[in-house]
Amino acid sequence: MTKKPKKDNQKNDEGRYKKIFKHAGDAVFVADSEENIVTDCNQKALELTGFSKKELIGTNVADLHPKGIQKETLDKFKKQARGEAGIIETKIITKKGKEIPVSISSARIENNEKTELVGIFRDVSEKKATEKKFQLIFDSVGDALFILDLNGNFLEVNKAACQRLGYTKDELLSMGAKDIDAPEHAAQLKDKIQELQEKGEAIMETAHLTKKGKRIPIELSNKIIEYNDKVAILSVARDVSSGRELKWAKKRTKAMFNLIPNAIFTVNKDRKVTAWNQAAEKITGFKAEEIIGNDCTKFAHEPCNKHCSLLDEKTEKPIFGKECSIKTKTGEILTINKNVDTLEDDEGKTIGGVESFEDISKRKKMEDNLEEKLDELERMNKLMVDREKKMIELKEKIKRLENKK
Repeated sequence: MTKKPKKDNQKNDEGRYKKIFKHAGDAVFVADSEENIVTDCNQKALELTGFSKKELIGTNVADLHPKGIQKETLDKFKKQARGEAGIIETKIITKKGKEIPVSISSARIENNEKTELVGIFRDVSEKKATEKKFQLIFDSVGDALFILDLNGNFLEVNKAACQRLGYTKDELLSMGAKDIDAPEHAAQLKDKIQELQEKGEAIMETAHLTKKGKRIPIELSNKIIEYNDKVAILSVARDVSSGRELKWAKKRTKAMFNLIPNAIFTVNKDRKVTAWNQAAEKITGFKAEEIIGNDCTKFAHEPCNKHCSLLDEKTEKPIFGKECSIKTKTGEILTINKNVDTLEDDEGKTIGGVESFEDISKRKKMEDNLEEKLDELERMNKLMVDREKKMIELKEKIKRLENKK
């Protein structure tokens, strides 16, 4: 077999790099790291911004973003390129002045002459629209809803919570559960959160105080969830002042089970599924009636189909952020991120378990594609540097020969 000359291989690699760069599904910008000037960009970058390539080349990176966030975005961009930050979310501004939300992944490409920053910009307008839709649903619920961090501080509240308690949303977001709980319940907050982390979910009776000091008896349904990639608490607060409201509290709490965006299911000690929410149906394709009563291995894949950490007494629980895979009704294998904990009876005996999960297959694929692209860019950069070194050596040889003459 005849081997291709190295020069031909380099040309092939350069051609492959150019094709990857040109046809990438996301906007790619290359910038000088010292001067922050755009030195190259692909077709998707032109489509995203509305500018021509001639207009973008030479532009300061900061000018790609709205004026109010230029410095902040540039600082985040550089930190990310140094490996000090993950994917960042910000906005770019188009030629027509439209602001578009984007997520940015970046890396530094070094050679012996200069350092360049490669930024991959993804339009997340659709994601933001989904978040807006979630907020509309969140605000349409009649019960007061609170999302809290593990210290009891409010991260999100709905309109019903504001209306019931008499605070504005901004006021509540600067407060925490201790600020609205009746004193006897506020004193137990730390212990209650600890207990909730151990069990995964809990229903309790408490009392809230309005801004004017009015006391409202509450049935509080709490559940550990993932919110903005962090462990958080979803609290559904139902006013049980009326006996009729108390009668329907459990039924409506069950309805909330199906409003939560994460897939949730429970199993008994025999690993038979006992509950299955709508998000689980949407992700897996299995309806509740097809799953409930069946062994969880019907959808579980690696590694859960071989070893169940949920019911393994040696495995410490709760478990947060575990990655594994599941099998959908159509046979598709999905990568998920899940939280796991046991369910106990009033005597503290394990009677089963609860799991919540989200499909991260697309995110994983994007990360893998990004890593491949960056590896390819780094390899091409090395090839180009090596070629430049050889050219310098060749020029020096020619110069020595000329001097000898």
